[in-house]
Amino acid sequence: MMSGGGHSLARSGLIVMFLNGAAIVAAFMREATIAYYYGASAELDAFSVAFSFVRTITELLPLTLGLAIIPLLAKGKKGESAERKAGLFGTWTFIVLSAIAVVYVLMGPLVVRVIAPGFDEKRARLAEFFIWIVSPIIIVRGMFIPIKSFANFFQRFALPEMGRVVMEQLYRYLCFCSFAIGSRAHSRGRILWEPQQELSWRPQRSEGLR
Repeated sequence: MMSGGGHSLARSGLIVMFLNGAAIVAAFMREATIAYYYGASAELDAFSVAFSFVRTITELLPLTLGLAIIPLLAKGKKGESAERKAGLFGTWTFIVLSAIAVVYVLMGPLVVRVIAPGFDEKRARLAEFFIWIVSPIIIVRGMFIPIKSFANFFQRFALPEMGRVVMEQLYRYLCFCSFAIGSRAHSRGRILWEPQQELSWRPQRSEGLR
């Protein structure tokens, strides 16, 4: 059962994800509007339409998968290694991205008509052709998402913990060195002090014997 802090964290994560998704959808609509009303050439318009969906997907997935990778690494079955979790996460990411790319190619004509309904026949066919070209970018760019997610996890969680451990070990090493130096100094002091005491005590003992 989640505590109040856990509910607050989950609610904050959902709010951030929703706002980020809304911003990306707004940018998507902006690209559609620009493609409909403006543009320097037919080729540029067609490429902008074909690449707009790719950019939207590859910008939306990092946040979603980034929020999912932290609980995946933090929780799991006992004895399950982080390498196995990373491999499973990467495999499913590749499967999902491949499915999205295939669906994007198959739905290319419909996507072009939805994003840029004002395109003439030439621009629409050119945009559909560009969709075949740019659709693999979904997989290529998307596979960098796990790397970025693991880098964020390392930077936010593993790196501070590693720094704490290193500083703790350094502190213990300095304490050990200071103790060792103090023990050596004490031993050398005894070596120098005891003969002097012996020499200063011998004349007094000889005078007492007389």
